[in-house]
Amino acid sequence: SRKSGQDQISSLSSMLAAEREEKTEAQRAREAEASARASLEAKLREATVSERSFVERLRAEQSEQGKEEARLAEKVQELEAALAASQAGAVAAEGKDSGLAEKLRELENALAVSQVATAAAE
Repeated sequence: SRKSGQDQISSLSSMLAAEREEKTEAQRAREAEASARASLEAKLREATVSERSFVERLRAEQSEQGKEEARLAEKVQELEAALAASQAGAVAAEGKDSGLAEKLRELENALAVSQVATAAAE
């Protein structure tokens, strides 16, 4: 009877030790899961911050690119206006040149007539 009681105590003691071990293992598993979850959440936050930063940089670059495109468009308009003015000036100059050439021909003709008349008078 005494041996049987000791066997029961030993058996109960083993069962308690096994139960404690199971609880310890379950606690370790919960802690590992919590640690993994915390690590993943931190990585997700970091990725989200990194993504936001990337999006902000991209928007800033696009904004700057838009400003540069606007500056270039303005410069193109200025150059087109200068070219149009230059062409208008060239057309006006050609008109003046042709008018001057015509007057020069008239003067040359008058000179020739005058020379002929002077020669005839001599």
